[in-house]
Amino acid sequence: MAVRASGCVPADFGTSFSGPHAAEHFHSRSPPSHAVIGNPAAAAIQNSRLYERAEIFGSELQRRLTDLRQTEKALEQSEEGRRVSEDKFQKVFRSSPISFSITTVNEGRFVDVNAAFERRYGYSRAEVIGRTIGELGIWEDPKIAP
Repeated sequence: MAVRASGCVPADFGTSFSGPHAAEHFHSRSPPSHAVIGNPAAAAIQNSRLYERAEIFGSELQRRLTDLRQTEKALEQSEEGRRVSEDKFQKVFRSSPISFSITTVNEGRFVDVNAAFERRYGYSRAEVIGRTIGELGIWEDPKIAP
């Protein structure tokens, strides 16, 4: 009984193929007529299924690429907004006549100070950064110091 699957060579389950000439025998046989007629139809069905899957994957890929582009654009706008906001903050922080300092919450360690802070407390920015409020003894009443 000869059987031919889509995309395969015919196989005869009633014959055993062994020895050095098995490959020649296997490839030299012509398929039965019913297998040749059925093969183009099976190939067409398989191609149709593959095309549908490719179309689905293609549309999903297109959707994801569109989402990615929109996300990248939103990120760029957000970054630009952050830069503008940071620039404004730095201008206000540096030029304010009121003394400002930025410290860590837990330790009260100085991260940055402005020029007004330097004038008021008599410390340079370099002397203050990295030290704590307690180390500098800035608070008049240590009980209320952070």
